Amino acid sequence: MKKYAAIIKTSWLRQFAYRTDILGYRLANLFDILFQMAIWYAVFQTSSVVNGYTFPEMMTYVIIGWLFSFLTANFGLETVVNRDIRDGTLNNFLTKPISYLKYMVVLSIGRASLALFSGVVVQAALIISFHGFISAPPSLAKILLIILIVFIGYFIRLFLSILIGLLSFWVTENAGLNSFFNVLIRFLSGGYAPLSILPTAFYQLSLAFPFAYIIFFPAQLYLDKATTAQGIRGLAIELAWLAALYILIKITWKRGLRNYEGTGA
Repeated sequence: MKKYAAIIKTSWLRQFAYRTDILGYRLANLFDILFQMAIWYAVFQTSSVVNGYTFPEMMTYVIIGWLFSFLTANFGLETVVNRDIRDGTLNNFLTKPISYLKYMVVLSIGRASLALFSGVVVQAALIISFHGFISAPPSLAKILLIILIVFIGYFIRLFLSILIGLLSFWVTENAGLNSFFNVLIRFLSGGYAPLSILPTAFYQLSLAFPFAYIIFFPAQLYLDKATTAQGIRGLAIELAWLAALYILIKITWKRGLRNYEGTGA
């Protein structure tokens, strides 16, 4: 446990050294949310209901959805994996008594735990400022289900980032791929707008993939637009994808490592 605590502590110290960056990111998050709220405010000027959402429900979706997005964020962990492979830092982990995957999981927890405080402050400010437009929380059973779904969603997003980062075994510079995947994941998770406003066929298909359970689905549960039974089924889909991503990471790691050692990196 001491080695894991040391990794988290080191992560905290690094973030404290870049306090201005943290402030900049939180301000960017705040303006992102306000920008989305302004757009939906303009849309609701001509209609009281848009695709089954009232104005308070949409404002709740934006604010609560951002919270779920923040709680599952790993803050560009794929770039860390890319750097470790590209710069040869990975060599140090091949002889250490800790697997690289475990290291990345612990590092992500360290990065996310400290950032969580600043995110909660922003979220609290938004809830206080717009409390009149936020829907009341659902039943305790649904809240517990939401917590479970968001918790698994964190690891799904983490595994996706690690998997994207491992592509660096074959691609020297993957900044463009990282940007593409991040935008794609945000879109498919409902980060730009509720997935339910999309064409029915696309919406139904999206529920079979893990992305929808990062933001959209827990927000639907919060708004009582999804039942507890649907939530349990969604949790099962998440767990299945989590296992699949883990297996895919292990396969990619083994094949990538052979390529890495073969090139003499």
